[in-house]
Amino acid sequence: MGVVMGVAVRKLCGFYPHFDKIRLTSKENSQVEINTLELTKQLIARNSVSPVDAGCLELLIAILEPLGFKCEKISMGGVDNLWARRGTAKPLICFAGHTDVVP
Repeated sequence: MGVVMGVAVRKLCGFYPHFDKIRLTSKENSQVEINTLELTKQLIARNSVSPVDAGCLELLIAILEPLGFKCEKISMGGVDNLWARRGTAKPLICFAGHTDVVP
């Protein structure tokens, strides 16, 4: 999931730097570096067996909000999901994935 998220953030924000690290511009126009390899390790280390996400969504929210994303947790069928949007311009691009393991 972390690698997918790293690629999604890169594409959404228009950056294609090195595979293991990305630099993005925050909403305050400062440079933010995300180590996608470390993010992947943190996500994999969590015991996130559905429907428990073990804090994965909170970790992603902590990374995305400083980059200008408006994050909203949506609960459906006892499972929490994350809707993160940066800006309001069209077209709307959605990257769908999950942070839990479905047994």
